Amino acid sequence: MGTLHYEKKRPIQELWEEEKEKLLFLPTERFEAMHLKGTLLDKYGRLRFDDSFFSVSGGMAQQSVWMKVFPQLT
Repeated sequence: MGTLHYEKKRPIQELWEEEKEKLLFLPTERFEAMHLKGTLLDKYGRLRFDDSFFSVSGGMAQQSVWMKVFPQLT
């Protein structure tokens, strides 16, 4: 950090201190990355998503439900 920047010819520590003042704070509230989608259960009480069927505990035929769809992290 004490070396000179190759282009600006100033100490890297000095440049970092200037840049640090411009940084923004991270949000304090948690952000949930998801998509909320309303759908109907089929006649067997299942919901369909991406060509797959999922059983819903306590779900009844043609019941309206909400799905939280989260991104797949690989």
